[in-house]
Amino acid sequence: MTWIRDTDERARRRPSDLALLVVSAVLALLVGFWAQTQSTVNVNLFRTLNDLAGNMVGLAKGVYALGSIWAVLAVTAVLLVLRQLRVALYAALAGAGAWGLALLLNEVLGTHSISGLGVAVRIGDGPVYPVANVAAITALSFGIAPFIVRPLRRVFVLVIVLVCGAAMYLGAGFPADVLGGLFVGFGIAALVRVLLGAPGGRPSVAEVRAALTDLGYEVVDIAPAAEHIARAAVMDVELATGERVRVDAFGRDQRDARIAAKVWHKAMYHDPGVPVFGSRMQQVEHIGYTLMLAERANVPAARLVRTGVGGADAALDLFGGDGREEAFASLRRGGRLASVAQPPPEPREGYEVHYIFVRPDGDELRELAELVRGGQLRPHIEEVFPLERAAEAHERLEGGHVRGKLVLTVPA
Repeated sequence: MTWIRDTDERARRRPSDLALLVVSAVLALLVGFWAQTQSTVNVNLFRTLNDLAGNMVGLAKGVYALGSIWAVLAVTAVLLVLRQLRVALYAALAGAGAWGLALLLNEVLGTHSISGLGVAVRIGDGPVYPVANVAAITALSFGIAPFIVRPLRRVFVLVIVLVCGAAMYLGAGFPADVLGGLFVGFGIAALVRVLLGAPGGRPSVAEVRAALTDLGYEVVDIAPAAEHIARAAVMDVELATGERVRVDAFGRDQRDARIAAKVWHKAMYHDPGVPVFGSRMQQVEHIGYTLMLAERANVPAARLVRTGVGGADAALDLFGGDGREEAFASLRRGGRLASVAQPPPEPREGYEVHYIFVRPDGDELRELAELVRGGQLRPHIEEVFPLERAAEAHERLEGGHVRGKLVLTVPA
């Protein structure tokens, strides 16, 4: 699995990054004032971690070091070795910029007075605003976020949370100081992305080609189209059958960017007609439905060939045989198959394959039944059908958008 996205999208300055910069700067200023007051809430929250036993200092210092300038330099060096020069530039500027600004604020504001508070200072001279390590790892993570895949972003978020916890345990900062580090990090990352621009999450040519292959199309040639659709990748594609089609592709990151842009639009223009949330599939279905209506009304428009998702991340094989092959066919390259069916699946190139051994257990089923009867376990039932309406129930399932279980009742 690659951790750096194969993006060929041109970097752009985006309103969402400018909004993040402004909001982060304002919040960093407000939290900075709060940090200087030594409020009871601030101190009590701090003590929940700082009062823990002192036998974890070594581990906490190791975690805290993940936010140091040396960690920023290490990540930058790894990116340079991988020849990801563009991403390395964002990492270095964001991480080092946040680290430098945090240290400057530490010098100006000085260490908090902790006399009489019973603070255990296990690193440095005491709590300071903002915590430099938190600022550095936050800026590094969000500075390179447009270039890395979602699982790696989640790893970075986990590291940020751990560094924040370690900072309070070691006495490097109160909760307000940690929040200040987060906002400084967000602000510097946004500043770098405003100055240099950043990709907005549109799928690349390689990603669209792979998605079309997952959907069963053999691509001969593919290139970006002259047409532009906001926050989508538009490609002109030639298939092995000789057909030429135009593909509108919406990626996961694109949906995140759309949500951020819509939130900003609502905040600035108070437009009640702009829905904030909506899945990529809903967007595609809306376009497809519009084209179908146009075709039925004899309005000149592009002919809809197909909508689909270019491979699932994971699939569950319950039956083996042909069902297992269908599960493999539904996966993207690099996806995971989990099987509970005999015989265990063989390893297959390009996929992660896992076998889960399960056995029937009447006692456990009876225990679950008691939980249902007692009301502790409540499955969500969408609708109940008599057996003679089984066909209607299947149509509901195939139509999608069912939230809960459809139940068939059988006469005694």
